[in-house]
Amino acid sequence: MDLAAAPADVEPSVSPAAAASETPTARGFYRSLEALAPSKHGALKIDRSRAAFDFARGVNLAPISVGEFGQAALSYPIVFVGEAKVPCAVMGLRRGVNAFINADGAIDAAHYIPATLRQYPFALAKDPDAERIVLCVDRGADMVNETTGVALFEGGEPSSFTEEAMKFLRGMERQRAETEAFIKTLIELDLFETKELKMMKRGEPGEARVLTTYDAISETKLAALAADTLGSLVTRKYMFLIGAHQVSLFNWNRLTMLSLQEAEGQERLAG
Repeated sequence: MDLAAAPADVEPSVSPAAAASETPTARGFYRSLEALAPSKHGALKIDRSRAAFDFARGVNLAPISVGEFGQAALSYPIVFVGEAKVPCAVMGLRRGVNAFINADGAIDAAHYIPATLRQYPFALAKDPDAERIVLCVDRGADMVNETTGVALFEGGEPSSFTEEAMKFLRGMERQRAETEAFIKTLIELDLFETKELKMMKRGEPGEARVLTTYDAISETKLAALAADTLGSLVTRKYMFLIGAHQVSLFNWNRLTMLSLQEAEGQERLAG
């Protein structure tokens, strides 16, 4: 990645786990994405002490890669979004509301933080005029400034902090290819189905209310696969990913409680 020659008019890549095309809420926190160059951004610093995850308060779906399934499954339901079935950690029941970010702009240490949030304010982008990927920074991010924090450049060269950011994003790009291969297999095997999340008010009779619908891997379709096909999924380590997804769905109850608490808090503030 040639930072010095990076053009200003770049198109965001699908690198953040295909977030750009499938989940607008995950891309929406980027305000002014610019290709990083020492001539333009030589004085910039990143100060992550400034309410680190405030930017993601509107993100209720965070795209994840296959390498994150195991950890994400301990905190969030994992669902599949859009025609491309992008795997996402559900961080809020209401569109545009993240139930895991507290008043201080932090996410509790007990919860896994998806890489699409940890990468911010950086992103990879495709140069429309050349066959290359460039590193970008969100110039409009609150944590980006010229006074406090970690420098992006030292002596006109990328700082160790920036080098680590580039390394992190390259790793995400590799994970993207593996994620796409996994999803392609699931689509070819027709393993997805649409499910409903229902809730009944405690102590009240009547039918349960549908809170949301989501795409998941069908246990019925999975059980109907031929033995050799199942064996192939095991060999490719896809059964672990499928299992992590299925276990993650037990987090719907916790998410529902968090979302209800968040909504009640907003009502009290409004009152």
